Amino acid sequence: MNVTFRDIFVNRIARRTGFVREEFVPRTVTPEMAEPMAKVEAEEITLEDIDFIQDYEKCAVMLSGGTESLLSMA
Repeated sequence: MNVTFRDIFVNRIARRTGFVREEFVPRTVTPEMAEPMAKVEAEEITLEDIDFIQDYEKCAVMLSGGTESLLSMA
């Protein structure tokens, strides 16, 4: 996951591609900035069954490049 975070930081933020608004991009970049900073902890996990009937006529798969970026929707 650290590799993915560094890749996103360098290629999307530090290179100023317009992906992030300019006022939120640091003027100087250090190696420490490419380390994960966020920590997410779920307060509660609720499991529930959903009625899902797969219909291949209505499926789409979008891929932006990385395995973590694979999104599917029905």
